[in-house]
Amino acid sequence: MPEDPIIRPWRTSDAPALLRHRRAASDLERELPPMADVSQARAAIEAWPADRRFAIVHNGVAIGGIGVTRMDRLNQVGWVSYWMSHQGRGKGWTKRGLATIADWMLFLSPQPLFRLEAGHRVDNLASARVAEFAGFLPEGIERQKLAYHGQRFDTRRLARLRTDPVPRYEPLELQFT
Repeated sequence: MPEDPIIRPWRTSDAPALLRHRRAASDLERELPPMADVSQARAAIEAWPADRRFAIVHNGVAIGGIGVTRMDRLNQVGWVSYWMSHQGRGKGWTKRGLATIADWMLFLSPQPLFRLEAGHRVDNLASARVAEFAGFLPEGIERQKLAYHGQRFDTRRLARLRTDPVPRYEPLELQFT
């Protein structure tokens, strides 16, 4: 059984891996900014807040990411996104990683949130399973919200509140050093 990955803020040294993943998976076009070379990947990482953009790292290599964006501090709300490279998919690491970050953002961060929101295309069942495992509850369908290559897709909105039941899972190690 492979050793579990860790979660930590992105580092500029992760730029080559980030660029490789961005180029390898067309489904990451919504999760990652365009980048043509390592310097652009490094610039993207430098722009990300260390307390809201996390790398999932296995054997020293970033293989996935979780971000908390669209922060509304007044209402204590954030939007969460997540992705995993092909080599890390199917191992449960994205599920456990999202649950770990959700718990940290809702209960442990210096400025905890009350609500985390997530969404996925209705045809993306893997993303649905990740969010549900991490304790996100469905709130409804947003009709034809996203456009990919000229085609419109419905999305499913989910949220996890600080007052919702905490899922039972084995958290991934979260490192801030």
